[in-house]
Amino acid sequence: MEQNTNIKQIFTKWVVLGALGLASFYFLLSSILSGGFNHAFDQFVSLQPWISLLILSFGIQIGLFQLVRKGSSLIGGSSTVSGASMLICCVHHVSDFVPILGVSALGVILTAYQKDFLILGILMNIGGIYYMARLLHFTGKPLIKYSLIVSLVLIAAFGINAKVAVLEPQTKQVGVVEVEVAPKQLNHGQEMIFTLSLNNHSIDLSYDYTKIAVVVDDSGKIYYPVNWTGGNSGHHVSGDLIFDKMSNNATHVGLNIKGVDGKNVNFDWEL
Repeated sequence: MEQNTNIKQIFTKWVVLGALGLASFYFLLSSILSGGFNHAFDQFVSLQPWISLLILSFGIQIGLFQLVRKGSSLIGGSSTVSGASMLICCVHHVSDFVPILGVSALGVILTAYQKDFLILGILMNIGGIYYMARLLHFTGKPLIKYSLIVSLVLIAAFGINAKVAVLEPQTKQVGVVEVEVAPKQLNHGQEMIFTLSLNNHSIDLSYDYTKIAVVVDDSGKIYYPVNWTGGNSGHHVSGDLIFDKMSNNATHVGLNIKGVDGKNVNFDWEL
């Protein structure tokens, strides 16, 4: 009885520490790279339930890993673990940090694939949990079998219904000006960010970009810019145009820009 209690205490302790560690890593890195905790938290909410499942499954792996590391001194002679098995356990944890790094640091490139990376990380975690459970001879326990089956079913169910919209940049000729717009961040509940590039050889692009652009979603809701990070003069101008948070009900957004070389232009994306 005392041995079982010791196993549970060690497992619970390291599950909590592991989950808190990965969560802290995410919030610290994302806050630094995105410019603040609020943005990191908004992204955390928008990526549910995947990011929480990744963090939880990472914690479970850490708990099992500590039991594996202690081997025969804790579980018994039959559970002694080889050096090769220990190495596999250690290397496997790379799959937990890659999705976090992708979500936090490579947002522009991986925005459309964030959930795919997270789901892949979770599936690899489930494999790691099963592997370590086998090393500890836990796989015969009904709770382990039930948990693994339920996890796989949930991942499959959510994964089939998860839509990944690839939002491509669009380029249009507006008078003498070539205007390219790339969606940098279009997630429900988060600020909308578009990267604008305007180029020509004839006119000065001296516009107040927070005044000439609006976003309209399919419900008719209008969003106004809250910031422009680029310049406002010259023949070549580029920067990020940032709007209010997108409604959770939006399925289509259109960016309308007025007055470029005296003309209006629209860019549209299905979410």
